Amino acid sequence: MNMSEEVTGVTLQVAEKAVTAGLSAGEKLLETLARLFHEMMAIERERSNAHGRGSNSRNETTGVDLTHLKPGAVRLDDLQQDAKRLGDSVVTSENGVSREDMKAIARKAKQYGIPIAFKNPKSKSSLYACVRSSDLPIFKQVCTECIRDKIAEQSDALGNFRCEKWQIPFLTAEMQNFDAPAMFPHSAQGSFCLYEKQHEPLVNLARAEFVRKCQQLDTEIRFEHDDEGFFAVKDLRTVKQITFDKIPDQKTLSAQIQQQFGFDENKANMCAAKFGQEMLQPEQRKSFFQTDAQKEFQSAGMVALKEGDHPLTKPYQCWYLIPKKDEKPRLVYRDPESGKFAVLEPQRMSRKQMRAVLTEQLGITDQDTLNALAEKADRVSFSKAHDAAKYYRADRSFRMEHFKQSELIEYTNIGASGSEYSTKLKPIDSVEQRIDRTGKNVLGALDVSCFEVVVTFRSTEMNAKGEPVSKEKSSKLSLSLSDKKTGMRILTEMYREQGIPEQTAKAMAREVFDKAATQSVDKVIEIEEVRSDAMTVAFGTVSAEVSMADKRAAASRIAEDLGVPAEAAEAVVAKGDEIKRETITQRVAAVQESRTDFDTAMNRMTERGQNKTDSMVVCAANDPSKHIVVSGSHNGDRVVHDYAVFHGQERTGTFTDAHTKDQNGEPLVGQNGRHAWTNLKQQMQENAGISGRDVLTFESMQEYEQYLSDRAFLSETVESGAGAAAKSDLPESKPAHSNGHEQHIAPAQQELNNAAAKAAPKPPGGDLPQMPTTTEQPMPRPRRRH
Repeated sequence: MNMSEEVTGVTLQVAEKAVTAGLSAGEKLLETLARLFHEMMAIERERSNAHGRGSNSRNETTGVDLTHLKPGAVRLDDLQQDAKRLGDSVVTSENGVSREDMKAIARKAKQYGIPIAFKNPKSKSSLYACVRSSDLPIFKQVCTECIRDKIAEQSDALGNFRCEKWQIPFLTAEMQNFDAPAMFPHSAQGSFCLYEKQHEPLVNLARAEFVRKCQQLDTEIRFEHDDEGFFAVKDLRTVKQITFDKIPDQKTLSAQIQQQFGFDENKANMCAAKFGQEMLQPEQRKSFFQTDAQKEFQSAGMVALKEGDHPLTKPYQCWYLIPKKDEKPRLVYRDPESGKFAVLEPQRMSRKQMRAVLTEQLGITDQDTLNALAEKADRVSFSKAHDAAKYYRADRSFRMEHFKQSELIEYTNIGASGSEYSTKLKPIDSVEQRIDRTGKNVLGALDVSCFEVVVTFRSTEMNAKGEPVSKEKSSKLSLSLSDKKTGMRILTEMYREQGIPEQTAKAMAREVFDKAATQSVDKVIEIEEVRSDAMTVAFGTVSAEVSMADKRAAASRIAEDLGVPAEAAEAVVAKGDEIKRETITQRVAAVQESRTDFDTAMNRMTERGQNKTDSMVVCAANDPSKHIVVSGSHNGDRVVHDYAVFHGQERTGTFTDAHTKDQNGEPLVGQNGRHAWTNLKQQMQENAGISGRDVLTFESMQEYEQYLSDRAFLSETVESGAGAAAKSDLPESKPAHSNGHEQHIAPAQQELNNAAAKAAPKPPGGDLPQMPTTTEQPMPRPRRRH
């Protein structure tokens, strides 16, 4: 038929998928994120334009250069980069075209001023056009005109058949499966499929496959909607069903149909579309078929900036996302200037791995920025997992007023001998419920909709002596989110058997299902606390403490005891080791920052609290093994009474004020104190090599030993080849007036240190630096409560 003049448009099917082959899951997520932000920016632009029109603003230009790329055929990589620059995304036409069609479309695109790229998937002969989302209206016009030209020029070489508009997406999918290029124009008489006759055998195969699936759905699938508000999709052949009361979107329902009924993707999409057309009202239908990117996430929200955030993280937007497809939580950083994203999985990545991703995807090379962003990713991830802990439990307690009088009838249980009995005081005291989204069905097969609930009922009874006795009964159920109606009925009946009122029982069953749906199949392994020799990790509702002495053994134990993949266990052990090293590095840097001069150290050693007997330690910064242990002052005077000089563990000199005594055998305190001062000064300069401005002082032997232990750990880390990042952990010994220490201290902390130093009282003989706390502290993470 000659319809060139009657063609009014074309139905475009565009793939909301990554446009290049072989992309990783993280890169595919980047494409989805690009669409998400594109949609958000489009909404924001519309709001801005509406506001401008309302205020009679004449300037409605966006200031974005849309002519960055030349029009016509371009490279796919260039198109993607340009789309990211504009905050746009790239979509692919799902309608395959021949090479002749490709040339015609490229010429038209150049005339209309839009860039266009073509890709040729592996094992396919058809080509697919890729354009920016914002260019779709123009691309649609380009395709319409190409079809008109084609019909006018070579109508004898073309074949066609009529089809309904709702059939086009599924016919397109089958055409792709059989590699049959075809387009779908429409006219006043309706829509039709247009193809070259040389491809007719393939087109007929695709069409026959589509018809077969339609017939199967008509005879094997039934939809229902009952008085309780539950929808049901039933497979009459296998007697399986999907039930739900909250209407999902088309993609979610299609995924459930694939999982439960074993349909291929196109047949599942057809089934979901059939449900939407036949069972939903117009408003419901609109939401059901909507394809905005936000629906691809179980949750997606921006992480608000907090007062404690490191200043280096503030230029980057931070998002916490859980995609519906795999339900694995991700943390995403976005650079607003470049529009680039970095996708992290803090639960599965060590900080070293996260830094590598940030460098690769955002181009960040500054180590301080990388460390700050990785630390924030861990903190946000832990906080989210901590908040999600409430979804693992659904406990209830009951009082007398929760039951009607008729429900408080006492139950009497007579023993086998007839002499023992117990009386139930009320139906139930409490219910304890633990919910676990296992992702496996009762047979152990993978099924992301499955979860397990362990229910423990507790009640109080009176025995024959009239004494209260606690009774406990537990049950474990395996349920599926895909069959919510059946699962809720089972739970409700179990609660009712224990005397719980029906309305309360239904509300409890609904709460269990809602919490299970909120959980992620991919549960988070989180570090609760890191210490010098061990760390505590949590997985769902279970915690375990593991030794850090042997990292392989620690990973094996986490994998075995908590039932997590070996890869995830290894990542969390590596992260714990990094946290430990970073904490120790900060402690060592703080001590190095406290370096002082000789006179100030002397003043600190002689300005002691009254009757203070704890040992103070002073040493050389460049060789802390040479140190002097000084005892406290007596009655608040400013003299040194006792000291010992050490080189490592070897004592090389001592002094005590008991050396010289008066005629009554009492020590000459003043005389010996003066001797001690003179001797100590000589010992510091000559025997211990302590002089100049490289002096370290410690308030106690414990602080000094902690510092030596920290230095030894960092030295061992470097020697064991822990990586480039680890080699920079050990701070260099530099003169106190040098600025070399600044690489180890955050700018904000440096300002606090300076302010504290200025505000500190100044004793005679020089300024007293503010001593850092060097006793070991665990990593400051909140404890999980169960």
